[in-house]
Amino acid sequence: MSIKSTINKTLNFFLLLFLFAASPISRTPVDAADATAPHVAKLYEGAKKEGKLVIYGLGEPFLTPIATAFKRRYAGITIEAFDEPGAQSRERIIAEQKTNRLIGDIIIAGPTNHQILTDLNYLEPFKTSQWSHFIPELLPDIPNANPLRASVFSMAINSKLVLPADEPKSWADLLQPRFKGKMASDDPRGSGGGAGTIASLEKAFGIEYLHKLAAQDIFFSRDSGTILANLVRGEYVLFITASHDEIIAARKSGAPLKFLKPAEGIRAAGNFQSIIKNSPHGNAAKLWVEWSTSEEGQQAFAKTGQAAARKGIKAGEPEADLTGVKLLPVVGGRQDINLVKERTKRFEGIFFKKN
Repeated sequence: MSIKSTINKTLNFFLLLFLFAASPISRTPVDAADATAPHVAKLYEGAKKEGKLVIYGLGEPFLTPIATAFKRRYAGITIEAFDEPGAQSRERIIAEQKTNRLIGDIIIAGPTNHQILTDLNYLEPFKTSQWSHFIPELLPDIPNANPLRASVFSMAINSKLVLPADEPKSWADLLQPRFKGKMASDDPRGSGGGAGTIASLEKAFGIEYLHKLAAQDIFFSRDSGTILANLVRGEYVLFITASHDEIIAARKSGAPLKFLKPAEGIRAAGNFQSIIKNSPHGNAAKLWVEWSTSEEGQQAFAKTGQAAARKGIKAGEPEADLTGVKLLPVVGGRQDINLVKERTKRFEGIFFKKN
């Protein structure tokens, strides 16, 4: 055999090795949902011994499909969940910590409740290995909190009363005379979805925009159900601060409502999760955080119609989908939480001043 032939065969051999090593079949990226990843495998071993996970703030219709997906990946761990508001979960945790009767492992809630529990030192320090894969605007700036999902807010219309050609394409369109006296919004006083959306609009377009918006004679209510019912009946044609889950439910019930995503962006508010201090099922809690923030876990959440906070995850419902969508400036971090009273006073003067 010639030297040239030997060299060619050797080169071909190493070329095949290179191609094989680079192929997607032989090189699977290590993901937090992969039970063979060393740190996850270790958590799984501990979690199987614990056998249980208790979550505060997760309920139907999301719980069953998400729990099924988790247990399909990690058999031998049962999930007990409490479907309750974040404030109720917070008070439950405070009571448990004070009496040392520890039950819960995970809390899923908004930033305000995470901040309060952080200040009380009732949350366990833990950061998911998947942090860099999340949409930056949906990452918590609160210690010990981890990303999970998002609540999406934008304008919604009665599609029978607003034709496609007349749909507002930008937030500036709400200032047009044709919408005066025909719009509704959640009450922006306080810390709810309406307040956050109006605060994002202020941050994006300035306080002068809010003054112009106030001149449009907007109907405000603390009951979004009333607004939706009136929107369906045609008393209003546009809901400024609609949430994606409300519109999904209304649309599925046959209501002629359409969720719009203006060019300047929509508001997405992070819904976070944390491990409770001295949780009785610590390994299962960490395993849950790693899985729920992995691509597999985020896809499981997205399939239920929730807005995934991880980059590139397409939601199962169009209203919740954030892929390729621009976001309004973020409000709701630690600094904004401390400014709620000041902001409420400012909005009171803009939208509710007596003539």
